[in-house]
Amino acid sequence: YKRTVLTRYLFTASLKAKQKSEKVFNDRMTALYSLLILAALAISSITWFSSDAIVSVLFCEKYLEAGELLAIYVWAIVFIFINNAQWKWYLAMGYQRLA
Repeated sequence: YKRTVLTRYLFTASLKAKQKSEKVFNDRMTALYSLLILAALAISSITWFSSDAIVSVLFCEKYLEAGELLAIYVWAIVFIFINNAQWKWYLAMGYQRLA
């Protein structure tokens, strides 16, 4: 949910900048991608290191082996965050047919 709000807010500002200058738009999109990647890496890293504790607290010791799966699965967040911004870029550039 937070990535959607963050992307919507920053992308709206980027679209307004596109009307003024293509370079400012590209700089803001680069900043958006960087921010989303850093956020995704932070979330993934924290979850990866604490996956066993998360599973233990939420589901008890019986499901502790699921922590290994969570530790692997959480890295998909990086690609989900990138994809969220990428679709908005496709729309801004008029490339929706390619996507």
